[in-house]
Parts: sequence; structure tokens; C-alpha cells
Amino acid sequence: MASRNFAYPKGPPQSSGGEFRTPATSKDHSKSILYSVAPPGGSQHLSLLALDVKEHDNATVRAILAQYGWFQTVISDLPHFTYLGVEEQELSSLGLKVVALEGKYFWVPEIDSSQIALRK
Repeated sequence: MASRNFAYPKGPPQSSGGEFRTPATSKDHSKSILYSVAPPGGSQHLSLLALDVKEHDNATVRAILAQYGWFQTVISDLPHFTYLGVEEQELSSLGLKVVALEGKYFWVPEIDSSQIALRK
């Protein structure tokens, strides 16, 4: 499949520092949008397995959500809760580890970095 070339009438977008930047980057333009959001049609929100909670800073709200199987799973997306459908004490047996950050607990995949093959 051939890659698309996008034409920019006034040249490619530049940040104030002069580096190349496209609309397909994260909010702070530090990484590709592919690392920030799901591809079209792939969002957990579409299948009702995720929701964004405005009151994500409220410990009581987080505790109630956890009682029903909803947990924070994306450190860079604080309002995002994923339905995992099990009690919190079962999460580590499913290959998840807890990461504590500013009083919040995120359940993320436990990955053995020695088994990851890096592509160059």
C-alpha cells in the first residue's frame, strides 16, 4: 500500500521551535496520535468498554467505579476508565500491575521488557 503524501500550501506545519509537526500528533505534539488514541473504529468507548469520568479526581467516585469493575488504565488520560469486570484483587492475576501516581491507581499491562523485540 502506497503511503499518502499530504500537500501543505504553505509548507508543513512548524512549531515555534521550528520542528516539523502535523495535525496527527498528541495534544502536546510530543508523539504520534497513534500512541495517543485508538485507530478509527477501535475505541473502547464505541463498544461501551470505556468511559470518561469528569469527577476522576474524586476518590469516592473512583471507589464506586472500582466496585463495579471500572478502573483507570491509561496514565496519560486521567478521565478514562476501562471496564475490566473483575474485583481489584484479581487484576494482578490477569497480567496487570498497579502504578500509583498522585493518589490514583492505574492498572496497566505487566510487560517483561526483556521479551520485547525492538524494531529498527
